[in-house]
Amino acid sequence: MKTADLKKQYLNKKMITILFADNTLLDLSREGITIEKNKKGEAIFTVDTTVVSIEDILKDILHNRNIEDVTIEDPPLEEIIGRIYEKETY
Repeated sequence: MKTADLKKQYLNKKMITILFADNTLLDLSREGITIEKNKKGEAIFTVDTTVVSIEDILKDILHNRNIEDVTIEDPPLEEIIGRIYEKETY
């Protein structure tokens, strides 16, 4: 299997952390999104990119909000390896 195929198959989730410049509380109820942390001024959530694009999510969030910082990360390596082994056992 090619590296590109592995990325497409197993890196389809991204963790996004947003720090707001004010005490904004993010209201993001949408398919493909799992909220990890949501408090005033900070939101952490996972996006399933097979369901919704990061671009669409960020457009929704950036509209009329004061953003201080945004971080987009791949899931931890342990999670990716776990998914690979889980798939091989089925």
